[in-house]
Amino acid sequence: AREKARAISCLSNQKQISLAVIMYANDYDEAIVPQRVAISPFAFNDNYYDYLLNPYIKNDSVWTCPSAGTPTSFGTVLTKSIGMNEKVALDFAGWSAPPGPLLLANMDYPADLIVMCEINPQPKNDDISFGTGTIGSPFRACYAHKDDAANTLNNLDKPYLRHQHGSNYAFGDGHAKFKRPIATLEPVNEWLITRPDVTDITDCNSVE
Repeated sequence: AREKARAISCLSNQKQISLAVIMYANDYDEAIVPQRVAISPFAFNDNYYDYLLNPYIKNDSVWTCPSAGTPTSFGTVLTKSIGMNEKVALDFAGWSAPPGPLLLANMDYPADLIVMCEINPQPKNDDISFGTGTIGSPFRACYAHKDDAANTLNNLDKPYLRHQHGSNYAFGDGHAKFKRPIATLEPVNEWLITRPDVTDITDCNSVE
């Protein structure tokens, strides 16, 4: 019962974040918030998605899922456990910036596109690495499903199974929903911007 209450609180947080993504897009020519933008060339104090969305939320606690544990501090920065889907998390502070942001109009099926998801805890306004489970991916969701079935869960898969074998997700149309990892991949791969062909989840590389 306690876990159910925590899951509901987390889902409410995801809903607030999802609506903030829409409000941000309305203010920035329908552009979805990027994963990060550089304050200045070669700066390490980049602005990340949570910092960019905070003016629309004004509540730091929404970035921490109650089931991820009590928020701890990296120095003076609290942790966050809700992050972006890597497929929409455009990195404008990286070595190879994308040609342009993801626009609302470019989402084929916004109600079936994951924008935000649960992640491993990391510092706020920061992202440790794209490869440590601190950003969501269909590849990791696939492995979470397989590892859950085989009872071989590892740390990278935990966010996808945080709430009794499932997790909360925020979608491109502003709604949020609890899903098991398999439901994010079948019958539709909800991680990708355009609706892909049906993939074979026995090969997790194929879902990317």
